Amino acid sequence: MCGERGRAACRWFRKTGKVMNWITLVLLAVIGMMTFNGYRNGFIRELVGLCALILAVPLAGILYDDMYPKVEPIVDNEEAAALISFIAIMGGVLVGGVVVAHLLKKSVDMLNLGRLDDLAGGAFGFVKAAVLCQVVLIALVVFPSPDLREDIDSSPVATALLDAAPVVLAVLPGEFGDALDEFLQKVDEVADGLTPGETPTPVP
Repeated sequence: MCGERGRAACRWFRKTGKVMNWITLVLLAVIGMMTFNGYRNGFIRELVGLCALILAVPLAGILYDDMYPKVEPIVDNEEAAALISFIAIMGGVLVGGVVVAHLLKKSVDMLNLGRLDDLAGGAFGFVKAAVLCQVVLIALVVFPSPDLREDIDSSPVATALLDAAPVVLAVLPGEFGDALDEFLQKVDEVADGLTPGETPTPVP
């Protein structure tokens, strides 16, 4: 059985045959590209982008309910409307961060901070990519339309990111954490060879 601390590692080794599913490829591509862009952009611009993301996540969690009634009649699907509302609000804040970072470009270039600036930018780009992927994965689990939960379950990268998401969940409403806990519990039961909801047989 997998312990609480070893849950992500245990799941990773049990799923090595599925490691290259499309969710894994997309996540690795996004993280790689955003890390490289962070290296190119430098520390200051990536810091602005990370701050925008940190602001975007709780705002999307709080305000998506207000946008939902306007979207639901258009898509005629409750979960899809909630997902679109959440992503749209978060995306709007992130675009604002990109604009601010672009306005700072000339000022930052004048500082000429050198290689250390590039390396710090890459590190912040990686953190920003990981957090963004976590938030999108959480949203796809909470609002499963389209239902990608089986693909997410089959990706050790996705499940490892979700296992490391308590900090992100701390700034989201409680229903996000409840839905994610239920999903990860089912994943653990499958990883341990149980049917979801089945109680393990005690060892004599």
